[in-house]
Amino acid sequence: EKYFEAIHFLSKALKLNPDNFEFWLTKAAAEYKTGNTVSAVEAYEEAIAIDPTSIESWLDLSFISFEQGDFDKAVLLMEEALEEVPDEPAFHYRMTAYLIGNGKYQEAFNFLENALILDFDMHTVLFDFFPNLEIQKVLFKIIDQYKRDYHL
Repeated sequence: EKYFEAIHFLSKALKLNPDNFEFWLTKAAAEYKTGNTVSAVEAYEEAIAIDPTSIESWLDLSFISFEQGDFDKAVLLMEEALEEVPDEPAFHYRMTAYLIGNGKYQEAFNFLENALILDFDMHTVLFDFFPNLEIQKVLFKIIDQYKRDYHL
């Protein structure tokens, strides 16, 4: 957990090998851990430029926007991610969370249905985003109804 040292050496490594996806992803995570949000975003963007199908990069980058309350940006990033990997259930669940956070419930439920179809068991990730019990109850009812309708 020596993030500052890691950033120093990752920066040197990236000067030697600027197209190394793993270096960018690791640097992004280290920058985020040290609170360097701008540098973290830049590093995630570099990682995505190298591998636009990287699930982890899109999720982490969009989460930064969500965490900062920029729900529109988080949604936009998930839209871009879904263009790259349209059948990734994690993207559909994340889009559901971001849209709920943005108050766009009908759109969110459309993504939720897609997510449930792609990977029903993954639905528990949504509850991490919403400590509010009222939202959790609504989500649970929708998921339970889907489960009954499709006999899962």
